[in-house]
Amino acid sequence: MRVYHLCFDIFTSSLKRAERVGHLMPDGSGTVRFCFTPLVSHIMDLAEQRQAAIVLTNQSPTSTASYHLFGDAAQCPPRTRQHTLNLINQACLRADPNDLEAYTREAGRLGLLGVHEPYWRDWGQAEPSLFLTPDALHAWHKFFFDHVITWVINMISGDELDRRLQALPINVGVRHWKHGVSKLKQVTGREHRDLEKLIVPVIAGAVSADVLCSIRALVEFIFHVQGLLIYDDHKHTIDQALLEFHNYKNEIIKAGGRHGKRGAILHFKIPKLEGMGRVTYNTAYMGAPYQYTSDITERCHITHVKQPYHQSNPRKCSEQIARSMDPHQKVPKYKSLHPFETYTRLALPQ
Repeated sequence: MRVYHLCFDIFTSSLKRAERVGHLMPDGSGTVRFCFTPLVSHIMDLAEQRQAAIVLTNQSPTSTASYHLFGDAAQCPPRTRQHTLNLINQACLRADPNDLEAYTREAGRLGLLGVHEPYWRDWGQAEPSLFLTPDALHAWHKFFFDHVITWVINMISGDELDRRLQALPINVGVRHWKHGVSKLKQVTGREHRDLEKLIVPVIAGAVSADVLCSIRALVEFIFHVQGLLIYDDHKHTIDQALLEFHNYKNEIIKAGGRHGKRGAILHFKIPKLEGMGRVTYNTAYMGAPYQYTSDITERCHITHVKQPYHQSNPRKCSEQIARSMDPHQKVPKYKSLHPFETYTRLALPQ
């Protein structure tokens, strides 16, 4: 884990310097401007957020909540940079950071990983509770498929859910689930969103009214937090939707929705659920969270890795994938500089 933060330290050193003294950089129109580069957002999933916040898996990366508080509606104070740095100082007083085993043991007792120099420590006033922004793709959409759909399947059975989805009439613009969803393993964010639109009316009548209220509240929360502009009344609606879920969530347990390999699960200690309660706090300082979604970067896995891989010789494919980006970047630039010449070369016979 120390290597992770050391690597970030190295390749963000120029950004840290620019944050302190500024740097001349061209904007989108080519105008050179004097810019500063504070750490505003580090977009990543929950596991990576824990690495950045240097906390154990039973701790929240953005608040002081620990595992036994993850299912509560009440929110804990934010995990500020000063709070984390103070814990690091306490761990350093108990054990020498150069003694990795001893330091990791003492840091673990404080809920930290064995890292004493997080990469953001000297990046201005970088605040982990703020720059670890909510990621819509992983924090909400994947949560919906991994948990909410699983609860529904446990309550009404996968066959019944599939039957109801298959019975829906085919409409333009609405995905038709002719094979159902209970057997799906690999799905994309697009499928997550399509299910969110349908799940409440599909399960109506198959679950109790209170269970339906809890599921509807979560879906309402997910739809509201994706707003491009979020005002105070929107934040109130978001908080009320999450509070409504917490008021009815025990009905899901009573209906058998929370069930694991070892039997019934009688709690909602889910890390991503705890993170949902931090959305309005983060929005007040950082703006609408949907601007920080990882949808675009995840899409790049297809356009910049998978597609070039299929066009390459599988042997030493990494170099071929990297080189394939050159012509894709140079051709549009050449066309923009020589539009007429490019047209005549293509249009006129040789």
